[in-house]
Amino acid sequence: MKRNQLYFISLLLISTFLGNSKEKIVIGYIPLISQLPLVVQYESERINRHSFEMELAQYRSTTALEAAIRVGAVNVAVLPSPQVISISADEVDVVAIASIAKGGSSLFSHYESIEDFKGKVIGLTGFDSSENFALQKVFANYDLLAGVDFKVIGVSLSTVVEDLSKKTLDGFYLPEPYGTLAKNQELGQFLKIDGLGGLQNDLLVTHRSFLKKNGKIFEEWLKLLKKSIQFINADITNGNSKILSKLQKQYLGIPEDLFLDSINNNIGKISFSFDSVDEDLLNEYYSKTQSLKLITRSLNLDKLVHNKLGSE
Repeated sequence: MKRNQLYFISLLLISTFLGNSKEKIVIGYIPLISQLPLVVQYESERINRHSFEMELAQYRSTTALEAAIRVGAVNVAVLPSPQVISISADEVDVVAIASIAKGGSSLFSHYESIEDFKGKVIGLTGFDSSENFALQKVFANYDLLAGVDFKVIGVSLSTVVEDLSKKTLDGFYLPEPYGTLAKNQELGQFLKIDGLGGLQNDLLVTHRSFLKKNGKIFEEWLKLLKKSIQFINADITNGNSKILSKLQKQYLGIPEDLFLDSINNNIGKISFSFDSVDEDLLNEYYSKTQSLKLITRSLNLDKLVHNKLGSE
């Protein structure tokens, strides 16, 4: 009897050890609509059996998520392109795989036209955000220069709508759902301006060392991510995003009616697709990070971009 017990205990310990020996992919994300594919993929696949385990880690800002990638606290994340450039310039060996969404950021303000922004303050997630680069480029076409004719400042997502209501901000250019939230509180209006919607703002990144060690499971994970994007588009097209509105609530924490208002009205011209890195746009951002002195080292973008992975 004792021998049988020891046998079964040994089997249990072995199975436990083997079960815990699976590689884990830690997915960092921010509760923004543009990062929806990451949470849909996790929710739809977490109970299924795969050759790896998944863990979802929420961060409240791009700065915090960037820090997590830098120190290796997460294996994969979606970050603004300028931050990806900055990380790589600091010799953190990351690779940019693709984009999983375009657009999703909206310019919202008390004012009705770009010309009204002279002498005004616009909130952004940070100076190293894609939104900052796009905003400066578009406003320059109207002879408005950042730091001369208008001011941009980094804001906290947790207080930005309140800041707008108190008029300590004149407007903001931020990822959704913040514009829709401000609109529903009747704090102003969206400004629909060419060049500020539908852009490849963010990139999916991982560490080269993680990719080298876990290439097969990472490609398996990418296939699941593509499936989640297909599901998202099907629900938007055929189901008015009703399944998504309920699924996202646990992870993004956006009230269902607010989520539906944003995504069904296509605020920020958001779209979901697995696309190669736009190398021309990345080069443009690279030049801008240099001119703004956000980086001090030169960078080989060919080494940073890994467009072939997941392209099958």
